[in-house]
Parts: sequence; C-alpha cells; structure tokens
Amino acid sequence: MFCLCRFPVIHQLAGESHYRLGCLYQKTACGRSSSCSAQKLKHSRSQAEKHFNKAFQYYLPEHHAKEILRLLLDKSTLFELQAQQGQGVRLQLKLLESALSSLLQCQTALCHYQPCHEHETQPVESQQETKEEVEEGRRSEERPESGGDALTSLLLTRLLAVLKQLVSTAMKKSDLPKSSSLAGYKAMYAAALRGSQSRSGTVSEQIQGARVCLETVTGLWPD
Repeated sequence: MFCLCRFPVIHQLAGESHYRLGCLYQKTACGRSSSCSAQKLKHSRSQAEKHFNKAFQYYLPEHHAKEILRLLLDKSTLFELQAQQGQGVRLQLKLLESALSSLLQCQTALCHYQPCHEHETQPVESQQETKEEVEEGRRSEERPESGGDALTSLLLTRLLAVLKQLVSTAMKKSDLPKSSSLAGYKAMYAAALRGSQSRSGTVSEQIQGARVCLETVTGLWPD
C-alpha cells in the first residue's frame, strides 16, 4: 500500500501548494482595494484559512519545522487583521484568541527547528547544495549570533502584539465570560514579556527560550 508519510518531499510539495494559495487569498482578504466587495473579502478569508489548514496537515514537524512556523505566523496574522476589521468586542476577542492559538501551535515545530542545519526537506529545484554552503552553515551554528534567529524573534514579537491587543480589547468589555478573562490575558502577557528575554544568547538558546515561553503562556490560558 502506498504510504505518503514515507515521502517528505511529496508532503512538502503539497504543503507548499496550499500554503501559496493561502497567501494569495490572504493578500486579497487583507487588502484595502475599494473594488473588493464584502462578499469577496469574506470568501478570500475563508479560502485563506482553508488552504493554511490543509498545508498544516501536509507539513511534517520533523522535516518542515521552518515551513510550519511561517505558516502559523501567517495564519495568526490573518486572524489578527480580521479582528481589526471586525465589528463588536466579542468577535474581536474570538479572532484574537484564534490568532494566539495559532502562535501557540508553534511549540511542536520549535522542538525540531534547526535554522543553521536546515534539516527541513528543500523543494526539488533547490535540493542541490554546494560544499561551501554546508561549511558556512556549520560555522554560523558554532558562533553566537548577535541578531539571533529572525523567525524566532518574529514569533515572540507577534505573541506580545496579539496578547497586548487581547488585553486592550478586553478592557473595553466589562461582562466578559470566564474563557475571556481579562486577568488571564494580563497574566499571559506578563509571562510573554518575561519570556521575551530568550531573544538573547545563542540561536539554540533563543529557540529553547521561545518554546518555554509558549509553554508557559499555554499553561495560563483561561479555562
């Protein structure tokens, strides 16, 4: 019986196709063109989310950690922009919680994320790598990077931004349900602020710090 899970390249090609489609729909959904009707924007948002979800199903954490991180960051941005365009505090909170949930899903990918090794399977057309590129990758891993890993830093930046929006939006509504507790949002935001210190140190230390930060925030999510 043909087992697709044995072929990470096939998974990546399928995942990339859906991811690119999702990005195209997201570009339309988040655009401010006056020629786009409300119905078209709603359709584009729905299609973007659908293709992002399909791409996520194809990507394998042990092979496509970087792709998963990028995908979840884009998916979070989609929800965040919808929240900014949404009407009503409760709808905005729901969309921001979806954005936060997407970011917290990055934990598994971070366990396999190795930006210097680039262990993730590359697209077919870019699988050829020179010996010089391999050696340069090894050297960059051995030395600490003052700027750190850009993807990990972006993840923490987006996490703080979404949590800050949750707090500010929740303050507009006094009768929040327990699942949308203002105190809970504040606790998660405070934990994320402390966890953002993981941006210093070596790349591996930053990735580990980001993973711990996400785990801490997840544990504080209101029941």
